[in-house]
Amino acid sequence: MNVLHRILSGVAWSLIARVFNQGGTLAVNLILANLLGRTAFGEYAIIYTTILTVTTISGLGVGSSATKYIAEFRLIDKQKAARVLRLCSATATITGSLACCLLLVFAGSIADELLRAPNLAGGLRIASVAVVFAVLNSYLVGGLAGLEAYPAMARASICGATIQVTACTIGGWFGGVNGAVIGLILGGVSQWFMLSFLLQDEQAKQLLEATYRGLSREWELIWKYLVPAGLSGFVSMPAVWFANVLLVRSSDGFNQIAIYSVASNIRMCILFLPHIVNGVGVSLINVQTGLRDMNGYRKTFWLNLALTTLTAILGACVAVLMGHHVLALFGKAFTDGESVLTILSVAAVVEAFAVAMYQVIQSRAEMWRSLWLVCLPRDLTFVVVTYLLVPGNGAVGLAYAFAVACGVWLSTTVALVVSLGISPSHVRSVAMHR
Repeated sequence: MNVLHRILSGVAWSLIARVFNQGGTLAVNLILANLLGRTAFGEYAIIYTTILTVTTISGLGVGSSATKYIAEFRLIDKQKAARVLRLCSATATITGSLACCLLLVFAGSIADELLRAPNLAGGLRIASVAVVFAVLNSYLVGGLAGLEAYPAMARASICGATIQVTACTIGGWFGGVNGAVIGLILGGVSQWFMLSFLLQDEQAKQLLEATYRGLSREWELIWKYLVPAGLSGFVSMPAVWFANVLLVRSSDGFNQIAIYSVASNIRMCILFLPHIVNGVGVSLINVQTGLRDMNGYRKTFWLNLALTTLTAILGACVAVLMGHHVLALFGKAFTDGESVLTILSVAAVVEAFAVAMYQVIQSRAEMWRSLWLVCLPRDLTFVVVTYLLVPGNGAVGLAYAFAVACGVWLSTTVALVVSLGISPSHVRSVAMHR
């Protein structure tokens, strides 16, 4: 099966998964924005951002680690791939549970001292449960992606998204912000149940017996990839959360965060197809790395880069041209966010290009260099520019800060990729001897 056919096949199934996953999130936000009103939706948005932040920090990069190493070794070293599965599973369970406990304990302090909204303490405590399943689901999705089990991912997404939209709608209607957060938990639990069953089934089909035996052999993997990937998340998501907190604490904070959140949701819609293409590309590029196929590696990389960027440009153009009408779907109170949406639309194109370029860094497992040369400059830029612009510009200032950070992200990623070269040295050397 050639590269283009595998990409298109993976994209087709991933499209279904993304439609329900991201479409479900968008549907929830559309419903809640109209149901709760701008201020209450802003409260829900900061709780949701907190869930994402804690999930990313506690996840320690287990999703991307599972995708990379399972894709790389499942055809050439099934025992190693099986050990990676078990290692990622144990890591996700431990860190997710620990994060849940910490958020539960410190929810009151976060609400009182950081958000200056004591009424959100209950919602944050409820959200702690959602964190556990979000971390576990990240690992499960990463494992299925590494196995190229895209039909299974689609089935799980249909189940989880349907339950989540229904539960969040009912919860928001009867319980307001806290009820909507309970809906997130129910959606996460249902998706975890389906993903767990499907991953076990796929492991059996591909003769991967997940085991704890020999885990000590994977310390290099832990140090070279899992630790720096986890530290990258530990830097990146707190930067995003801190930026959102600065916006919440500014004048008319919850209204401003509501506008930014809606525009950011539309930005994610722009990245809908690019993320699908790139997600399939991650698995295929790492398969080529494992097989030491230089030509396949290069072809997959350039095709992924072109498709990811072009689909992002198309989505951004649609969002800018139809911005007023799209914002109106969330309610008339959100139509004054066109300038925020325009800025984030341009940033989305830059982001898509940077993410596609990043596949070279990820496939080479150059995560330590990525942490110091890509993640830290990008995230520090975001925090500093946010601190300077948000007080006087609100959501527009945060959008500009994000755009500037994306520019730094792209510049540092390209510089690192150029220094590394497109093809891994071991792939190049093997190909030369064929």
